[in-house]
Amino acid sequence: MKPTAFLPLSILFATACPSAPPENPTETPPVPLTAGAPEVGAAEGVLELPLGTPLAGYTSRCLCLFGIGSPDDRESHFATGFVPSSGVQIRPTIKVVWISNGDEHMVLTKTDSMSSWDGLPQAIAQRLSEETGQDLTGRVTHSGNHNHSSYGTVSGHVGLYLGNDQFLPENHAAFVEQVVAVALDAYADLQPAKMGIGWEKNWDPENQVYSDRRGENNDLMVFADEGPEQGGKDPHLQVWRFDALDDTPLAIIMSWGMHPIVMPATESMVSADATFSIEAEVAESFDHEVVAMFLQGSGGDASVRGRDDGYARMETVGILAKDAILDLWEQTPTSAAPLTLDAVTRSFPIGRSDVHVTRDGTVDWYYPDQPDGPVPADDIIYNADGSLSSPLDEWTAEHGAVFCGQGLPLFPTDLLTEAEEYGACVEIDDLLGLLEFAFDVTPTDLELPLPGMEKVQTGVASLGPIPVRAPDGSTAEEDVLLGFFPGESTHFYHHQWRRRAADELGVPHALAFAYSMDHEGYLLLPEDWLMGGYESDISFMGPLAAEYLQEQMLLTAGDVLLDDLRQPADARWAPATYPERDFRSLQIDATPQAGQLLSQDDLPDTLWIPPGFAASVDMPAEVPRIAGQVQFAWHGGDPAVDQPDIHLERLDDSGAWQPVTSRSGRPITEDHPDIVHTHTPVPLEPVDAPQEHIWWAAWQAVGHIHDRAGLPSGTYRFRVAGHHHPGGMDTWPWSGVMPYDAITPSFEVRPATLTLERADDGFWVSLDAPEDGYRLVDIDGSSTGSNPVRGPLTITWTLDATTEGATEVVEAPAPSGGRTWLSLEIPKDSVAVTVTDQYGNTGSVGLD
Repeated sequence: MKPTAFLPLSILFATACPSAPPENPTETPPVPLTAGAPEVGAAEGVLELPLGTPLAGYTSRCLCLFGIGSPDDRESHFATGFVPSSGVQIRPTIKVVWISNGDEHMVLTKTDSMSSWDGLPQAIAQRLSEETGQDLTGRVTHSGNHNHSSYGTVSGHVGLYLGNDQFLPENHAAFVEQVVAVALDAYADLQPAKMGIGWEKNWDPENQVYSDRRGENNDLMVFADEGPEQGGKDPHLQVWRFDALDDTPLAIIMSWGMHPIVMPATESMVSADATFSIEAEVAESFDHEVVAMFLQGSGGDASVRGRDDGYARMETVGILAKDAILDLWEQTPTSAAPLTLDAVTRSFPIGRSDVHVTRDGTVDWYYPDQPDGPVPADDIIYNADGSLSSPLDEWTAEHGAVFCGQGLPLFPTDLLTEAEEYGACVEIDDLLGLLEFAFDVTPTDLELPLPGMEKVQTGVASLGPIPVRAPDGSTAEEDVLLGFFPGESTHFYHHQWRRRAADELGVPHALAFAYSMDHEGYLLLPEDWLMGGYESDISFMGPLAAEYLQEQMLLTAGDVLLDDLRQPADARWAPATYPERDFRSLQIDATPQAGQLLSQDDLPDTLWIPPGFAASVDMPAEVPRIAGQVQFAWHGGDPAVDQPDIHLERLDDSGAWQPVTSRSGRPITEDHPDIVHTHTPVPLEPVDAPQEHIWWAAWQAVGHIHDRAGLPSGTYRFRVAGHHHPGGMDTWPWSGVMPYDAITPSFEVRPATLTLERADDGFWVSLDAPEDGYRLVDIDGSSTGSNPVRGPLTITWTLDATTEGATEVVEAPAPSGGRTWLSLEIPKDSVAVTVTDQYGNTGSVGLD
């Protein structure tokens, strides 16, 4: 989806408000909710911001610290304090599921991005309201997958500049418009539908997909009526199933908690990361386009696992998760019966005096007021019975603090307190100099509290009754509660949400989606926060803030959602306000050569390609499956206007070029892991000087998802569709952009050569990947080594140089060590044996 237009955001006025939802003071009366039959629309797209935009998530990419991941000495219009991105491994996706019952709407939007920011859902809601004529205020949610290899620069939360780089209004505008375009496609696709929700527990017992990563709380017991497993990973899988009335699948939302990060901080390639593979594997299980959306659960203390290495590891995660997801999907009942739907977003103040935790009246935890200066800390963290000592006077940071778990080495700061649990904290006040040094900020940006740190936006919704499959396999028609949490939720945190929703609100099935609406860092229960460690490093308002927000969401649900009325919007819960920023004027390079292919001799010495690749752009005549790789390079446009679409095409029987598609009908492009591409400016710097823009792409001859070893033989080529600009000063969305095309020479894909190795009583057979392989070939193999062969194998014995002997067909046994072992009785007088797999890949070995 390309950005088309942008309308300035209206700024909502936000007044100070108490910490718990007050009575609605407005004179506008609530109106009755009306039950109606569900309608669902779903759509998908990709997120395209200019290459050179920094990647979010790793503070070590900031030039003010280590500058890890810098590809070279390039400069970028879109990087201020972070290293620029240099290419795309998988384009981040946009997924939207739009739900309506004829009375109310709820729009779930998700991008492969580090997190949300409260400016995104409100901007998306405003634009959708303008486009549809529906009032969608409070009805739009936005979630990220917590990818650390997606675009930064789109958050106005100044405290998060150290993880996102400086806010750029044109990137934010493009981000919003691309999400809006996909959401409008979902709106246009609204149709009568059936839905249901399924739960499964302990679905990944061997930690093949994800595992606990937080060791500090392994022995923590928050819930006395439960066992020690509560300190491990959250074992729950949730599936939300959407079908047409004729049972045709429309969309599936799956959720569990898992940091999806496979790409390290040293990578400068944009990626959708591991959750893309999960979505792709599930989506490609159908023979038509079904929108598969992964929404994060309690991923704050769980990490992705998988197999293999590098880019291929991402692909394994989806394979390892797919069967459990589809099994639960099949067991999840659906219904088209009328339901009620209600949704609300609220932004809560997060100042030190606002934060208060009661746990439904069982505790009284708060930070002391400090009207006359800091209250001396008594450094008593726990009472004699092990409970928390309140007030928590050790938290003296008026405007917040970070790095409380492990500290920021070598950073000069005054200790918050002598207590070990708080001693490493760096107050936000002490970070202002670093922010000013690292980023192009104005004095307004550094006024305390920092923009983004006065309020935190959340979302809650209810719908039902709908069919729910419980973890024990029982089913019932239930109302469900949805919580959209502004940060990195953890296992204890989500488990408490489910428990408290059941105990206090009478809702037995409460779903929780993290990295949504806004970002407050890690969301830990106070007992967990005080354990320290990495997760306690990144939270702005101390041990009580996360549970305070959860309590506000529970109070909101009880106050607004658990009746048959739609409450009017209340301006006191409006999102935070931010200063308006003008689009920048940029010098877009004129690129009259755009579309011209480059030969090997034409490549600039500074061409950047990912580590492990060797540039070789002269087109081969033949390319073997698996071991073969095609590279090409071309003159393109300035990345401000050029996000080239790279299509793989195949010559059909009629002599026409056709797009190569997946089983579900999706075209194979740079949106997927099949094709990687990079951009190199020439010269690398300065960015304000005239530059040429060299683009490079690579493709390994591996099938997309199904039949990876069986890419059809035939004649192939690549077609690039990009954009360039005649040059001159301009502002986003850069009028005057012109298209260009580039078409590569054709090449032939032929079967792979199998490797056969004779042993005493049989043969080892493997399909070997090249040392520079980056695609997954087999879940039990290696992307840079041996892989087993699968399915029926044809064994042909050769009796002499010209005589073919007996032929037999055997089923390949289970793999062993990345290869396939064949125990075969060698016929008398045989001099060679040939093995051919189900795809025609063939290998031979002599028997002398």
